[in-house]
Amino acid sequence: MKVLLSWLREFVDVREDAAEIARVMSLRGFAVEGIERLGEDAVVDFEVTGNRPDCMSVLGMAREIATAFQMPLKVGQDHSGPGAAEQTSHPGGLSAGARSAKAEDHEEKKPKKVS
Repeated sequence: MKVLLSWLREFVDVREDAAEIARVMSLRGFAVEGIERLGEDAVVDFEVTGNRPDCMSVLGMAREIATAFQMPLKVGQDHSGPGAAEQTSHPGGLSAGARSAKAEDHEEKKPKKVS
């Protein structure tokens, strides 16, 4: 999957160059087929295996890069669809709601008796 480095940086503030990102991601199981320079930008060609469909998009690959470099994933209304404006960024891409969920919020409710 070919991805512009500038697109990845819209989701994660990684400052490393394309070669360093490729090196780190290849250690995490994403082989890099090549890096092409495109003016001041770069195109990184990641090999994404069939068992990782979550990484077959710019956002999915950015999430993996954010995890690899221990940086927050920038999630916003422009990038992830409806309801994203209510989320806050955390390393690993978890929303604030996901971190604060409690078991009692999900307890089974008994149906009310109808008389």
